[in-house]
Amino acid sequence: MHKIIGFGEIIVDFIAKGTSNSLTDSVVFEKFCGGAPANTASALGRLNADVAILGSIGSDFFGAFLKKSLAKSGVDITHIQTLNNKPTAVVFASLSPQKIPQFHSFGTGMAYNYFVANKKVFELIAQSKFFHFTSIPLIEAKSRKETLKILTAAQKAGAIISFDPNIRLHLFKSKGEAKKLAQEVLHFPQIMKFGKDEFQLLFGHRPLEKVCEKLEKQGAKLILITDGKKGSQFYFKGHFKKAPAYSVIVKDSIGAGDAFMAGILNKVASFTEINEISIEQMIEFVRFANAVAAISTTKRGATTAQPSEKQATRFLLSRQKN
Repeated sequence: MHKIIGFGEIIVDFIAKGTSNSLTDSVVFEKFCGGAPANTASALGRLNADVAILGSIGSDFFGAFLKKSLAKSGVDITHIQTLNNKPTAVVFASLSPQKIPQFHSFGTGMAYNYFVANKKVFELIAQSKFFHFTSIPLIEAKSRKETLKILTAAQKAGAIISFDPNIRLHLFKSKGEAKKLAQEVLHFPQIMKFGKDEFQLLFGHRPLEKVCEKLEKQGAKLILITDGKKGSQFYFKGHFKKAPAYSVIVKDSIGAGDAFMAGILNKVASFTEINEISIEQMIEFVRFANAVAAISTTKRGATTAQPSEKQATRFLLSRQKN
């Protein structure tokens, strides 16, 4: 298993108890570990992957909570930077009766915007095979500059780079800015994961195959598109394939895409090169990722129900028998 690095926002999710049509009507909130790359790192740790997280938090109670939560999941937190003058970011979320989340957060001035890569960080990147990031560190100019420097180092080191845009439109100035910033880094990753709505935001309604062929020419090896209960599809070695979602009683869909990403990276990280993987193997990997994502929705909080590899495999076997 090759070492995987996650980079980006490490935040606290405050999720409203019960369901409501809007955050306006929410009253009581419960605290959970959050942030897409942190959620993916947590899920990878639960799957027994060799994973580290790069990011920054405040020197406050929330930051301490996040480090404790990630370490408990098996994540290497050595390179998390604790800042004295910046607060740990928090996100407030409510769930609709259909368990669809609504988010509100504050981006400017939060600790995750001020991570600075030092010599030890670059040494870690040079020794790692996989590097995973999101679009959130691209929003602020200072953070964007540092992110591009880190991505360039990962690329030069020969790391397999994966990208989950995880676009939160309320943090961007406009849809146009979100689209522009995400598209500007698409030449870095060999693995890309988009939610269906994100894919349409970035590429419009152009034919899926044409978009994927273009991304492949830019260096993409594996393109994944998730669509909740409808399952997921992927483009790999010139072929489109689909994998069904698994029906579970959903308590909270926050972080399902992050868990899916962990399921993929956990399997792909067993190989030195993506091209070594057959289409048949990739189908099984995506089914496994769907299972990890499904299980993650069965409890409140993005990381609470993340399964071990044994639990995810057992879940898959039970569904195949049925």
